[in-house]
Amino acid sequence: MTNVPHIRIDAARERARALEDALARSREEYADADPQALAAYLDSMVRELHEVRAAIDQALGIDRARTDAASIWLRFRGGRVGQGRAPMHVIGRSLEALQRGVRQMAAYMQTGHAILYRIPRQIETAASLDVLALAPGSARVGIAASLAQLELDQPIPIAEVAFQRLISAAIWAQEERSDEALDPLLPDSALRRQLLSRIREFAPSGSGDVEVLEISGQLLVSVGSHAIVQVTRRAASHASEYLKRRQSEPVSYRGRLVAIDIEKGVFDLRYGRRRIHCFFTEETLAEAKRLIEAFVEVGGTGHFYQDSETPHRIDVSSLRELSPDERAIL
Repeated sequence: MTNVPHIRIDAARERARALEDALARSREEYADADPQALAAYLDSMVRELHEVRAAIDQALGIDRARTDAASIWLRFRGGRVGQGRAPMHVIGRSLEALQRGVRQMAAYMQTGHAILYRIPRQIETAASLDVLALAPGSARVGIAASLAQLELDQPIPIAEVAFQRLISAAIWAQEERSDEALDPLLPDSALRRQLLSRIREFAPSGSGDVEVLEISGQLLVSVGSHAIVQVTRRAASHASEYLKRRQSEPVSYRGRLVAIDIEKGVFDLRYGRRRIHCFFTEETLAEAKRLIEAFVEVGGTGHFYQDSETPHRIDVSSLRELSPDERAIL
């Protein structure tokens, strides 16, 4: 039992309800606002709600029961796994790739487009996962969403929804399904490249350290008919083959345009930490010269190295300057 007086818990619950009501009213009132701008506006309120809920959980002793709350179980089998041991670098790499994939999927769900750099803090926080328990049986790790559900239009935390969609893509890769079957799962080409890269990272590789990543738990109930998903080297191979077939595909990126060789129509687009070479046709060259140092959106054919999530080159077919509102959320 807690030593915290009931009146303090009651007050915290009242504060949590007041914050939930204020968030709901704001989301309704500003439903047509830009999602990222709205999220930034609500950030302080959401953080306070997180803190109040955490204080309530601590007072009630809920933290002590979290090991029973794992909604996802990962089990590593084969290779060097056994007798209570597993290669730490393999476990760490898989967990890191799963976390990054969940955040990238959540960012797409919240904003409507793939974000490679600078995922907004509020999305990153909401899409975080915790390791809850380590259990015997090869190498078993229990994980769950770090935060309770805060989105009123979602039945479960966004971290768990994003995890389900990531695992649906892993099932596609493991079962070596057709390219067309991936489109409804990951409707955006940039998102597909992101998450297939994550699958290649968390799936067992050819090193032989681990042969099977087994995923189970209550979250899989709504992911097809799979009670247990087994991910092997086959998933990584199928994801790699897909990316190989798409080393050139239509793209659209936003960033700052800088000149490299004006006469030859060669420019760079500064995108996050990357610089993407852009080649302009005679038809678009004059507009490109006018927009040097401006923030723009370029569209065209992107050319990728196999292991890259962004193109190293774009043959530009369209170019436009960003509005002040679009620049603000870069």
